[in-house]
Amino acid sequence: MPKDTKKDESNELENEIENVEETTDDELSLQEQIAQLTKKLAEQEEIVKRAQSDYFRTKMEFDQYVTRADAAKAGYEVDGLMKALEKVLPFVNQLKVTLDNTPADLEENTRAEWVWLLYTKMIADLAMLWVSPIVVEIGSDPDYTLHIPIGMEDTDDEKLKNKIVKEIEGWFVYEKWEVKKVVMPAKVVVGS
Repeated sequence: MPKDTKKDESNELENEIENVEETTDDELSLQEQIAQLTKKLAEQEEIVKRAQSDYFRTKMEFDQYVTRADAAKAGYEVDGLMKALEKVLPFVNQLKVTLDNTPADLEENTRAEWVWLLYTKMIADLAMLWVSPIVVEIGSDPDYTLHIPIGMEDTDDEKLKNKIVKEIEGWFVYEKWEVKKVVMPAKVVVGS
């Protein structure tokens, strides 16, 4: 083989070695870039996870706030209604007492009928506000959230001992969905 051919082969071999070295350097450079991009991707994914977590936590806290605010608003409305009812209901009870104590000869009187119509209208209006009279059942146990025993009365009937024997004054209760508030408890007499 001529010298030139050997020289060419050796040059080619050197070029191939340089190409392999360059390729190896390029591959290392690419691997480093891939590693850096992978690291950046992991960092970005962590940032997204934290942002999603913060978003869901903030949304949950806001939803809880809205629920509490709605409950407080409903509570304020009920409290305002209770204060107004405390002023109006004594008048309604007085109308009932007046009707219960109307003498028989005056029951056909137009004024007595007017009082009866006024009383029934007020009871209907109160029902629209979810306010109803407390039902007092004679012979039942007093419910101390609904009834105030203001006295005791002797009774011969053993079944009426420690039971309600008489209603002195009826009052009203507010009931709307799960909210139940007694405006003022009914006054009753308990048997002894």
